[in-house]
Amino acid sequence: MKNFKSILAILTISMSLIACDDSSDSGKASDAGASQATAQLRAVHLSPDAPAVDIAVNNTKPLTGVTYRQASQFLDVATGKTNIRVLAAQTDTAVIDANLNLQKNMKYTVIAANTLANIAPIVITDDNDAPSAGKAAITIVHGAPSAPAVDIYVTAPGAALPVRSSATLRNVPFKAVSSELELAAGHYQVRITPANSRSVVYDSGSIELIDGVEYIAIAADDVDSSSLVGLTILTDLDDPAFVNVNNMMHK
Repeated sequence: MKNFKSILAILTISMSLIACDDSSDSGKASDAGASQATAQLRAVHLSPDAPAVDIAVNNTKPLTGVTYRQASQFLDVATGKTNIRVLAAQTDTAVIDANLNLQKNMKYTVIAANTLANIAPIVITDDNDAPSAGKAAITIVHGAPSAPAVDIYVTAPGAALPVRSSATLRNVPFKAVSSELELAAGHYQVRITPANSRSVVYDSGSIELIDGVEYIAIAADDVDSSSLVGLTILTDLDDPAFVNVNNMMHK
């Protein structure tokens, strides 16, 4: 979809509302009024000590009872100024209250990140362009507040850990979001080490990236095991919308 850009990109959001084209002829005006332009929006619960949450979009609650490391499918949402709130489940207490300007035909992933006391959104935007033929696209996010800066290696399954200079991403701090990588569809292994260390703290084992699918892989605190981190992988598919990949080092 996009070529490999800068190796690390701390997400900066600059979204503007697409203006309507006033030059449309009168014969098309009624069609424009009848169809509402939409964007796609999904939410991810990545706050390790937060309770279940509800997600409110412009005062409606399309998502309720979302628990840690769960993600929604993409929802169709009207474009324009949009209020997103993350609420403690079954309450009106907002832990995140953010306003976005959603653009037509764009996809937005809102991650509720960090511990509850410091919870804040990470917003990732993407267009609807498919990856190049025979390839999958993947964006990598450091979403584990308890983990230090990390190095991330994406290799063929069973390959020796490369030298650090050949790591896929190096010295990735918390909340960092990579540019989108395009990889040939097939099987890969993701390993994570603390920055400047050869000690692997997370090993995905063999995972498959499917031709034409876009992924967001998020390193998250693993509160259910002794692992420092786990991997939550979002897809642009309806099923599965996400999968939590266990640390194969602790099987």
